[in-house]
Amino acid sequence: MSAPRTETRVVSEGFLKRYLSGPGQFWIAIAACFAFAAAAWVLTPGSVDDAEPKTVEYSFDAKGFARAADFAVFVPENLPSGWYANASRVTGVGEKDAALTWHLGFATPSGAHAALVQSDERPDGDKGFVRRMTNVPRSGSEPPAASRVIDGSSWGEYFQKDKNQSSLVLRLPASTVVVTGTASFAELTVLADALKAQPIGGEG
Repeated sequence: MSAPRTETRVVSEGFLKRYLSGPGQFWIAIAACFAFAAAAWVLTPGSVDDAEPKTVEYSFDAKGFARAADFAVFVPENLPSGWYANASRVTGVGEKDAALTWHLGFATPSGAHAALVQSDERPDGDKGFVRRMTNVPRSGSEPPAASRVIDGSSWGEYFQKDKNQSSLVLRLPASTVVVTGTASFAELTVLADALKAQPIGGEG
């Protein structure tokens, strides 16, 4: 039985060059690029903009702060949807002569920033707690220029134009509560209204 017949064709160098560099190959390459991009788009998860903001669990910090404090601690409860806690830290626990402070940050429904800060630090003076938290030029025991009543308590209003920072301040006998950030006074009021006092020492 004879072996199968094979045929060899010699392609000239000029033909090969025209084939690889001609307009046909250009459009084939373009189509391949589009196909690759389409596949990547289909297989790639949703963009960062579509994802929910990062959230943190702050109940542990809230309980630890309440146990260490000798004053009533205010914790936000039942905030509306769209509020995301994104930072929480407690300082001063177990430190002699150090102020006890809890800082809790939020992303608001409008995309702004809001923070709840409570401390037994001295509130007034050039380096006092209120001035540092609100960034207002002066802070004293005198009433602020404006105030609003939230859940039966009078909160002072402060605004720092250079930083676009709004603040609500509640002065209590043993601590000061500040709700502040780039959020509007309306959103800060929502946060302040959600605050609920916890039993002193975290008991109950």
